[in-house]
Amino acid sequence: MRIWSKALIEVLPKKQLMAMRYELGDMIKQYPNIKHPLVNFANNYNSMVLYDYFMETINELAYRNINMNSKYNEEIINIACEKGDVKTYFENPSFEWIFSEDNDEYFKICYWNLYEKKLRKMITDEEWQKIEDKFGGML
Repeated sequence: MRIWSKALIEVLPKKQLMAMRYELGDMIKQYPNIKHPLVNFANNYNSMVLYDYFMETINELAYRNINMNSKYNEEIINIACEKGDVKTYFENPSFEWIFSEDNDEYFKICYWNLYEKKLRKMITDEEWQKIEDKFGGML
């Protein structure tokens, strides 16, 4: 289970983006009892932070014209809104709903995880090039 750095969402390879959608859905369903050690930090936040990552993920999938099950999306959105502070979320549209753990170090971990996937041929050279075009000079 992984929450990819928010900065990477727009360049995540399709497989990782689709997997993140389902993993975020699972985390929202489990919240506030997420047990996986890579993502259990999410228990310390309002579920609307997970919701925001989920929405950015499905918006990116929609932007790329990747088919999704809209009933599943609606189910997860409803669960997140039932568990979270919806009023605060929608009253603060300029507030950045992000995990403090999603910092420079976390970005690098995610970046190098994707690089390893490239080396193991789990993502294509074309997918990797999109990542490099956006972030390659930063590291």
